[in-house]
Amino acid sequence: MGWNWMAPAMGIVGTVLITRWSWLLLKDTARVLLDQQRRELEAQVKKAIEDEQKHITDLHIWSIGPNIHAAIVALVSGTPESPDIYRQRIQKQCDSLVHITVETQLDSKTNSAS
Repeated sequence: MGWNWMAPAMGIVGTVLITRWSWLLLKDTARVLLDQQRRELEAQVKKAIEDEQKHITDLHIWSIGPNIHAAIVALVSGTPESPDIYRQRIQKQCDSLVHITVETQLDSKTNSAS
């Protein structure tokens, strides 16, 4: 049929497709591999918990799937509540947080002042 040009053309098309796919894969996974924080989720978690008596001392959020995140929250309070209460508050604010670990600590400054 005289289509000698078809093999090199399909090689170029394949190269373009694989290069594009590789670039998008690197771009998507770089955020996970570099453990970039999700700023909007951090703000939502802080809004759900923090007030004058409760302060987050450590907050770590990471991706465990497409638009699915996990979080570890450590907070200090003069009158800490159950971790389940904090977890429920966070889940009301952040639908994409599916696995949340909450650690509460008694604020010794507030406790000794009372």
